[in-house]
Amino acid sequence: MTSSTGGYRLPKGRADPTNSARRENRRKSRRKRLERILYRTAGLPVALRLVVRRRSNGIGHIVPIFVRSFWRPQNIDRWAELVCSILLLPLTLPAIITLFTARNGATICERHGIGILRQIAQQLRLYLSAGILPPWYYMFELYLEPTTARALSYIQRFETHEGVYAALRPSNGTPLNDKKAFADWCSSFGIPHVSYLSCVECGSEPTGPLPLTDLFVKPRIGRGGRGAERWDYVGNGSFEGIGGVRLTAEQLIMRLGLLARGESILVQPFLMNHRDVRDLSTGALSTVRILTCLDEENYPQFIGAAFRMSIGSNRTVDNFHAGGIACAVSRRGGTLCQATDAGLDASLGWLSVHPDTGAMIEGRSLPFWEEVKSVAVRAHRAFNDRKLIGWDIAILDSGPIVVEGNSSADLDILQRTARAGLAKSRLDQLMAFHIGESLRAADLTLPRPCRA
Repeated sequence: MTSSTGGYRLPKGRADPTNSARRENRRKSRRKRLERILYRTAGLPVALRLVVRRRSNGIGHIVPIFVRSFWRPQNIDRWAELVCSILLLPLTLPAIITLFTARNGATICERHGIGILRQIAQQLRLYLSAGILPPWYYMFELYLEPTTARALSYIQRFETHEGVYAALRPSNGTPLNDKKAFADWCSSFGIPHVSYLSCVECGSEPTGPLPLTDLFVKPRIGRGGRGAERWDYVGNGSFEGIGGVRLTAEQLIMRLGLLARGESILVQPFLMNHRDVRDLSTGALSTVRILTCLDEENYPQFIGAAFRMSIGSNRTVDNFHAGGIACAVSRRGGTLCQATDAGLDASLGWLSVHPDTGAMIEGRSLPFWEEVKSVAVRAHRAFNDRKLIGWDIAILDSGPIVVEGNSSADLDILQRTARAGLAKSRLDQLMAFHIGESLRAADLTLPRPCRA
């Protein structure tokens, strides 16, 4: 970044945020389509198995619901994606197996004595029997117990993201994805949450001076930590960003205006974790991911939790799929288990201590644990048109505070860190129950496969 007598301006060669936002939207659209094709590829064996064998033995409650949506694409684009996934299967499956085996095969062979060819054979068999693609073969460590029964014990993304979550999501629901509206909604219900200092709407200019405190800037609409920036106040009216870049308050205001050319921007205070867990991060705010689901009486139930931590040079976000680590949290007592990453690269493995700070993870108890669970349940009651919500809750010296709520909660983090699947669990039952209720309300019926 550079400055001139006229104030902040983009450095030479730096793209204008408006054009960057357009390119990002195009990339996002392509990425979403590729994801849907990948999910179709993964779901194909499961969908065929249930249709051909007409048996539901050994599968979770939501699988018939997924199969129903799999064979009924909503529009021509979804039909094209289904056909594409089938036609490209002879190319994509060997390519994905080759990529992930090259990345992880030698490590698994050295660590567990499972040969490369054996791993490849297991991946092929588990794909054909349970729709497990190589990323999830390594994520869920199925090489340790490569059985179809264990593979089917996990709820997979192709089941949730291709049909199940869409069926659970209300058409005009309470605000979760809009972070400004989310904060306003929490405030109206007295839910402790991260407030915002200002919101710079897309195409508008920031107004008013910035508070001289550490700031966290993120898109108003977004997920996964995309576009987040951290600016630490270093005195004398200056802020320091990642990489040691320093801006005056005036320059930072101008930067916010440039960012807002492409999308609305939210400015929040940067928060610090409780002193008892502050050493479990390289600087980013650590959060507890708690999953809650409404029961048959529409009361929120605690499903599971994982504690997320940043590692390496990341001082901005703690996201699990952005390179962070996480560990399971016991329901009673809030005790932390061993930590791990997403498992797509097996080199890190499982950790009892933080790889950068050296602080002990395993066996440590989270402060305010009962209050953390209570806040998650209270928050879900304020968003009770949502059947399933993944909460990101930070623990501060003053207590727990809600950071975000996610309507399409990632189940990988809970299943990976717990080393156990959620299929045929209480969550599986509740999701199937709510979808069945919504379908019956719409006068639709679920396919009921014949049992053996």
